[in-house]
Amino acid sequence: MDTKFSAMWLALFVCVVAGWIYVDIFSPEARQQRGERQQARELLDEVVASGKPTGFDKIDVGDMLIARFPVGTRKEVVLRAFEGLRGVSIHDDTPGQLVVRYDRGRAMFDVDPRTIRATFSFDDNATLVSVRAVHMKNQ
Repeated sequence: MDTKFSAMWLALFVCVVAGWIYVDIFSPEARQQRGERQQARELLDEVVASGKPTGFDKIDVGDMLIARFPVGTRKEVVLRAFEGLRGVSIHDDTPGQLVVRYDRGRAMFDVDPRTIRATFSFDDNATLVSVRAVHMKNQ
């Protein structure tokens, strides 16, 4: 009796956890977030493929980012797009500014390490006003 009772509770627990996971993965919000992250990943790959900085040169890539995140985009959308991406770190998240850094490879360990540093500026309503971004070699 105790074994059957324990097995029943275990099965119920597994079903509940599986349901939570299913809801989390297939909810409209999760799908939208995965789409935003995929677009951000494609944008970063496009920037890296657009040109190769030499020496200490920096390539201005702000226009490429403003095409993906137009003026007026909400701060949450920009932040959600970059959160959790491999190689991306959020360096400054204040009400008026968001600084995102993407490192592809590491200096001295990889053949072609690159860095993209983007500064997103927001107004008092947390909507995007401007973007400054540079693509450079990871020193």
